[in-house]
Amino acid sequence: MKPTIIDQIFNIKLLSLDKCITINELSPILIINFKRFTATFDSIDKLLHKVNYNDLLNVTSYITSDLFTANDKSQNINSSTNNLYKLYAVINHIGDNLNSGHYYLYIRSSDNRWFLVDDAHCQHVSSSEVLNHPEVFMLFYAKKVISITIGNQCLIDRIEENRKNFYHVSNKVLHSSISSKELSFISNEPSDDSIAEVSDGEETLM
Repeated sequence: MKPTIIDQIFNIKLLSLDKCITINELSPILIINFKRFTATFDSIDKLLHKVNYNDLLNVTSYITSDLFTANDKSQNINSSTNNLYKLYAVINHIGDNLNSGHYYLYIRSSDNRWFLVDDAHCQHVSSSEVLNHPEVFMLFYAKKVISITIGNQCLIDRIEENRKNFYHVSNKVLHSSISSKELSFISNEPSDDSIAEVSDGEETLM
């Protein structure tokens, strides 16, 4: 029996369709798992193309209009500046197929330094290495806390308590309160106590 095209039955023209995922609620943590494998009739192959990603991720284009309205009413700030996520960990997979390969991790410490963790090996790496790896498999983002200014009044005190709680929770649950000094002890790399607090202009990691 031959397949029949639907529009020949109902006299409906075929239409193109774009599929899009939208977000109804922003969570504190965003995990992106790439579909790195494709299935054929007789095998499952790994996709080897490079994926571009950034240290900061703005999800404004993917949230629903209802969330925009909720943000504006509850926080009275520009929604686009409140939808930023900051990268804190990356999992890579090296290998050409599912039957072989190896996973290892890049992780950002609580004092804003990147480390490579590969089994028992741990060492400090540059952010450029983290953001340009060709075999990324999973990305881990945490919602970025920003200062809020309306007119000449800075409302950072208004969210200071939430800010402290956010980093306390993220460091304890996500990073186990890992600092550069602790990671340096593992990797026998001398640490720099002068960078215990790092400011990027919008936030200070403590």
